[in-house]
Amino acid sequence: PEFVDFCMLSAYTGLRSSEIIRLNWDDADNPKGFLRISPKQKNKKESWIPINANARAILDRCKKKKRRS
Repeated sequence: PEFVDFCMLSAYTGLRSSEIIRLNWDDADNPKGFLRISPKQKNKKESWIPINANARAILDRCKKKKRRS
């Protein structure tokens, strides 16, 4: 299930796997529906991308799983 969530989050957001791996919960806890992408060392520029309801549901589900473990 985690791999499916990972793939679906990538499909819904257009994020690379390395960007998804670098995400933390603070990046996703935005009430306006955006996801913060932390900068790489190279360009040091953060970006914000809009997320749809499907991506939000995946993030919420993953966060609930994390709390239970």
